Amino acid sequence: MDQQIVRRVGVILVLSILVIATVVLFSVYRRPTYEPETVRFVVRETQERLGRDELGLLYKPHSLAIYKDEIFIVDRGNHRIVVLQKDGVGARVLGKRGKGPAEFTNPTNIRVKNGKIFVADEGNQRIQILTLEGEYLHSFNARLFSFMNIAVNSNNHIFLNGYQTDDLVLEFDESGRRVNAFGSHVAFDDPRMQKAKNAILLEVDEHDNVYSIFYELPLIRKYNSGGKLVWEEDISWIPEIRDRKREIDDLNKQEGMAKYNLYSLVLQVQYDAGLLHLLPSTRLENQPILSFGVGDGVLYRKGILETKGNIVFSFQLDEEGTLYFVDNIANVVGKAFSSRSPTP
Repeated sequence: MDQQIVRRVGVILVLSILVIATVVLFSVYRRPTYEPETVRFVVRETQERLGRDELGLLYKPHSLAIYKDEIFIVDRGNHRIVVLQKDGVGARVLGKRGKGPAEFTNPTNIRVKNGKIFVADEGNQRIQILTLEGEYLHSFNARLFSFMNIAVNSNNHIFLNGYQTDDLVLEFDESGRRVNAFGSHVAFDDPRMQKAKNAILLEVDEHDNVYSIFYELPLIRKYNSGGKLVWEEDISWIPEIRDRKREIDDLNKQEGMAKYNLYSLVLQVQYDAGLLHLLPSTRLENQPILSFGVGDGVLYRKGILETKGNIVFSFQLDEEGTLYFVDNIANVVGKAFSSRSPTP
């Protein structure tokens, strides 16, 4: 009898060791023991004035998109879209303040895909779709907030954060018809936190996989083109994310409704060539850019953007590895070069 007990205890111990070893191995796999590659981006030039006096200055530029040889900038404070050549010349303006077709009120985000411009027109609570020349095509109503981004896939389907619904991600066709909804919300004990804390950034790759990155939670999710969860990655162990999360937790501990506010961990996300690039919300002069493999969610690269005093709010990498950005404090657009990109 005693021997049977000893055997059972031995089996339990062996199984426990195997379970622990599996967890450790999985953890090591997800959190690489190697030091991620470091790439430095150095700001070489910034631009405040837009080339022609009548175009004036940028005011609170909010986001940008690169399409072929042009940069499309959401000039939020001026309620317009500014288009520049990559060399900073040839500026033109699309739209003006208003509620009509091809008019904007506090636009927040832009995507340019398949020869069309998609704009999150927050003040008018709609998505507008324009030609590359700025001609109005159509629009549809949408629940938008100031930091919301949009994503667009190869079929020109638009993805929005469903923070006001039962689903995390909402998918619409160009006409505004909802064609899919997917993704579960993260549950909170306090229901007043449920909507705000489930605010996300969205991105799509060339295979129409969808990525959701939570503003205030250290969590990345990948969904396939049909909305099925492929993987989920906790990124709280990364120092830049961990330190900012501690700041947010301290803010949330304050009494009053302040704890129901949204404090961002991440400002922006961009997919490029198999990597998902995240711009953490840090107060560092040299801002980090974290690059994750989309196949497994592992951190492969850390970019360091030597900003020379600029606070980068939004960025885009082009095919040559040049980084273009907007600073909505200094109201400038600029570009930074890495060792992989051609120098000016």
